Amino acid sequence: MKNGLASKWESMKNGFQNFKANIGNKKFLPLCQIQETRLMGLVTHQWSL
Repeated sequence: MKNGLASKWESMKNGFQNFKANIGNKKFLPLCQIQETRLMGLVTHQWSL
């Protein structure tokens, strides 16, 4: 269970870093900030369950 959760978190983190890099290259900073806030809220919600 713990390993599955860790690997899920790792893949989410990697995907998020790739997403941020892609957005940063396109210079969509407001969109990036909105998506980051939403994603972090989602992650926090999942951990609190």
